[in-house]
Amino acid sequence: MTSPTIYFAQAGRDGPIKIGFTAGKPSQRVAKLQTGCPWPIVILATVRGTTAEEARLHQIFADLRTEGEWFKPDDALLCAIGELAAGTYRWPEQQGEKRLLPDQPSIDDVIWAAGGPAKIAAASKGAVTVDAVHKWRRNGIRDWHWALLMSLSGVTVEQLYAANLKQAAGDMPARAA
Repeated sequence: MTSPTIYFAQAGRDGPIKIGFTAGKPSQRVAKLQTGCPWPIVILATVRGTTAEEARLHQIFADLRTEGEWFKPDDALLCAIGELAAGTYRWPEQQGEKRLLPDQPSIDDVIWAAGGPAKIAAASKGAVTVDAVHKWRRNGIRDWHWALLMSLSGVTVEQLYAANLKQAAGDMPARAA
């Protein structure tokens, strides 16, 4: 008997990524998907999981959704897949839960404490796009966005400055675009 599995499969080399769930073998599920797809579908990773966790991943990466359970192959998603496979992924808090920030938060900690890319974009009323938030992980957070993040997450100026310094120095792995 196969354990419940969340799988990540990519159509083509740079194509969309399916976040799926199966109670059977992921390879058999992907073989069924392959029938209707002109590009080779490759399993990127599999992890034990539940339908609730699959749904939560769909919610976390909703801003990358292309159609159904297929998502853009954004660096944030690819990094999360690697972390899930390695067992190091940190689930963002669900709505209404407050995430405690470490004394020296990373840019990723700040983003998730503020509610994630979609919540930050919505709270900015058009001043920040979801794509821009993902790019903060690679380029740092511009100081003109700090007030918004402070209001959403409780992060301090000192913590934002330190997170940017860490990212610039390469002391932490970049997670996303």
